[in-house]
Amino acid sequence: MLHEDADTYRERQEEFISDLTGTTMLELVLVSTPIPMGVWLLAEAKVLLAGCEKSLPAFGWHGFFVELLAVVFPALVCMLWPSLTGTLVLSMALTSACCRLKRQYRMTCSGKADRSAEMPRGKDLGGPMMEAVTNIRASIMLMTCITILAVDFQVFPRRFAKTEVFGTGLMDLGVGATIFASGLGSGCRVKRESGHPRSGRSVWRTMLADIASTAIRAWPLAALGLSRLVVIKGLGYQEHVSEYGVHWNFFATLFFLRLVVVPMNRIRPVRFKPFLALVALSVYQWFLAKGGLSDFIVHAPRDSLFAMNREGILGLVGFVSIYYMAEELGSQISAHHQRLKARQHQQFLSSSVTIAARANVVLWGLTLLSEAFIQQTSRRMVNLTYVLWVCAHSMLMLGLLMVVDSLSLKRPTSRVLAAINMNMFPVFMVANLATGAVNISMRTLDADTLSAIMTLTIYVVFVAGVAVALSNRGLTIKV
Repeated sequence: MLHEDADTYRERQEEFISDLTGTTMLELVLVSTPIPMGVWLLAEAKVLLAGCEKSLPAFGWHGFFVELLAVVFPALVCMLWPSLTGTLVLSMALTSACCRLKRQYRMTCSGKADRSAEMPRGKDLGGPMMEAVTNIRASIMLMTCITILAVDFQVFPRRFAKTEVFGTGLMDLGVGATIFASGLGSGCRVKRESGHPRSGRSVWRTMLADIASTAIRAWPLAALGLSRLVVIKGLGYQEHVSEYGVHWNFFATLFFLRLVVVPMNRIRPVRFKPFLALVALSVYQWFLAKGGLSDFIVHAPRDSLFAMNREGILGLVGFVSIYYMAEELGSQISAHHQRLKARQHQQFLSSSVTIAARANVVLWGLTLLSEAFIQQTSRRMVNLTYVLWVCAHSMLMLGLLMVVDSLSLKRPTSRVLAAINMNMFPVFMVANLATGAVNISMRTLDADTLSAIMTLTIYVVFVAGVAVALSNRGLTIKV
């Protein structure tokens, strides 16, 4: 291996991430639970240590590393050693419960009333959204950032990497969940506008103007997509063509997603957007199942620009559907919050958990039915089952975070997660640059377990540190 040339090593890397079939949906749910449990543990521990103080404790380096230990590192451990997930999650839940019981015992012995329930709950540090939405958006981004580097090491379970055609892997989930997080945030921020559509000519002119202005604002995505393409081709970096295509990558997907989404915001009524997206997805799924489109995506020669990038181009249909389903969910949460803003926060959470539970039953039921009777889950095709699965999994995590929020007392939001939520694109960009730097500086495929763990630990601390540094300086970079 010491004298192995670059081409041979690249071939080994490409074989390392090829022909994978993934794992079960249940295992992916389990390895996603450490972050919600860490948020609960952090909340209970802070309340226990801070007593009934109304101000949050100072967040310096000590606080930063405490949050790494409670929230970030457990996620990393469970991704690398999923067999430890049950033990770790149970330990975190028991520790959180013990913190709660100890505080209640302390208050009982002192004869003081527990005023924590009367205090205003921690304000969302990442914007005007409720804490659970902040946490799920940041959790998705954190897990995505971890996996994009971890997948290059032998210590990362192969079943969590992207699948070749059909199947469910952790990285398959990360792609769609990132877009789900974007749509969820958009739905929570944007108010529903009333009014009637303008004349056809005016609407089309406005849409074209929106596309042009969006392309200008989203130029960093296009630049990163082109830069990644040039670097991969120029440096001989490993690539898996069946992920997105020959020239396409995830940054290109994000860029063109923006070009589709922004002009569609002119559609009235606004609830017609997710309906239109689902109709398009249904037609797309019919062509996949009955029209030979699945065979084209998997087996057709790459003899034209479209054929070379068919996964990325055709996958936009499914990704747009994920975005609008998440946006509709976010707008419903925001509207529900506005209706109950004059009432107790606990009542809002209780009703939100009920809504999330019902949505989970529906989405998981549809996912399992689609998997059994329509087509297996395929991130490569971004088919109907994949869209339903991403939304179901994300909704389950959101519901779990709502439960954690309702269980907690006065709960300061995790500063690390809030910081990631404030600057999701810069954090993702830094993670990609750091991943490239690591792969250029070392042969990750040949790294032993200790070297891999040390590298990944430094990497996650660096990425989280960049997010916190931007937050502390009040910098928010949107694209």
